[in-house]
Amino acid sequence: MPPGRATVIAARLSALQAWFERWLASPEPRAAGRLGLFRILYPLFYLWHLSWIYAADLGRLPAASWQPVGVLRLLGVGAPNSAPAVLEPLLVGLLMLLMIGLRVRAVTAAVLVTGVSLETFHQSYGKVEHSTVFLVFYIPLFMTASTWGETWSLEVLLQRRAKRLVLRADDSGWHNAWPIRATLLMLVALFASATVSKCVLGDWVTGADPIPNLLLSKNVEAVLEGVPINPLAPFVAATPLISEACRWGLLVFEGLFVVVMLGGHVRDAYLALTLVFHALNALLLVVTFTPILITYALFVDLQRVAERLEPLPGRATCMLERAPTGPLLGSAIGVAMLVAASWNTTPFPRILLQLDGYLDWRTIWYPVLPGAIVWCFRECAALVREPATRGGR
Repeated sequence: MPPGRATVIAARLSALQAWFERWLASPEPRAAGRLGLFRILYPLFYLWHLSWIYAADLGRLPAASWQPVGVLRLLGVGAPNSAPAVLEPLLVGLLMLLMIGLRVRAVTAAVLVTGVSLETFHQSYGKVEHSTVFLVFYIPLFMTASTWGETWSLEVLLQRRAKRLVLRADDSGWHNAWPIRATLLMLVALFASATVSKCVLGDWVTGADPIPNLLLSKNVEAVLEGVPINPLAPFVAATPLISEACRWGLLVFEGLFVVVMLGGHVRDAYLALTLVFHALNALLLVVTFTPILITYALFVDLQRVAERLEPLPGRATCMLERAPTGPLLGSAIGVAMLVAASWNTTPFPRILLQLDGYLDWRTIWYPVLPGAIVWCFRECAALVREPATRGGR
């Protein structure tokens, strides 16, 4: 390679590295409070996810169903008997403590280890589901070293009582924002790998149009699942122009997901559009990535929502601050232990989380879809206004 060309490439790589470092370390509005509120929402969603699994039943499945994933196969682990039944209530108790905000860093690490262990057993029976990787692995991994326990937690309340300085909920510094950026980077990698898989590893590009078969087969699955079928499937399957547009449109959509790294209204508009994409897949195609839904809540300004709901959050905080320390800690730990102990002994926790069965892997997208559409339109409108605003300055 000529020296001049090598110098140009090195300069461009250096500029790219500098941009990436600035992107990763840039502030995020109200990041501290957003992380704290996300820490409350995350275990609630995780518990709802667990409520549909019944991990204790894994030990009752026939040994012939055991197909251990890579790490268990390397370790030579056989079909479990009691391990899932022990791990499940343990994880439930840890998630309750995480929601309350007690010993957050240690509890987050324990949630990571326990959740991954339980998931490896679950994924070793039948089809491996990759949509849980953010819920089970990436989020607790990044949050183990984050500040999501330093706002909106019982720990913060105890620190106030000890007259210690606490983190402001409106702090936007990069030390709070980096987990949000790291999670976004992994989402970009996920969509990029899906694009590469379709273009290189699969026959999405070179094979016959896959959309007709996909739509019709998903309608069969819908009938077997007892959910409404997609009434447009036969029409799309019989119209090559539309099915081809869907085929290439999906490829372009996944390939362009990298634009979220531009940040600002571009990021939020594309994330909202992605939520619309997930919701339509779930409601029309029975193609669900429901466990990944919680990941998008990380990019919603929950702290701003809480500020708009004042004085309700403030009143709740004042009530907790007036409670004696001993009974408060005892009640928090007691509730966590009670929920964990009753998880597999009574149906009440699952019934409550599932709203008596009405909130399942599919119906949860009904409220998400209109919210995502509104979010997308608002961010697109902001993008249109932004150049005009800058031009008028």
